[in-house]
Amino acid sequence: MLQEKINIWDHTLGLRFSALVPKLYRDNFDKNFLEEVGKAVAKVGGIQEKYKNYETGDFREIKKEQDEIKKISDELLEFVYCLNKADNDIFKFPTYDEWLNQFDKPNLLNLNWLVDLVIRLEENFSGKEFEDNKNEKKSKKKLKET
Repeated sequence: MLQEKINIWDHTLGLRFSALVPKLYRDNFDKNFLEEVGKAVAKVGGIQEKYKNYETGDFREIKKEQDEIKKISDELLEFVYCLNKADNDIFKFPTYDEWLNQFDKPNLLNLNWLVDLVIRLEENFSGKEFEDNKNEKKSKKKLKET
């Protein structure tokens, strides 16, 4: 179990990456956590590429993408809610709507937390450690030794 902090719109939140998170996600949002993480990684990557094009200062273009940014932001907040809930007393934790209410002035042009969260989700829930052949060989060797 890994605990970290993330800053979203001037709020520092604790996150716990544990086996409880996919269950909380399914219970709260009726979606498959691992499938949605994969989709989110792809979406944020696409938004990041588009955002680089707008760093020139042409905000007319980014205005076109605001709906997509809002949508992915909402989806990622569901992940953060479950990660934050896992880091707290789950029985006394506020509902999703109550929890969202703490963000008074969300800045949709601040994408830093989106990228930060997706990196952490990918590191902790992607299963990449099992894809690497070297790690697989080491794991098999350790299993044989025991």
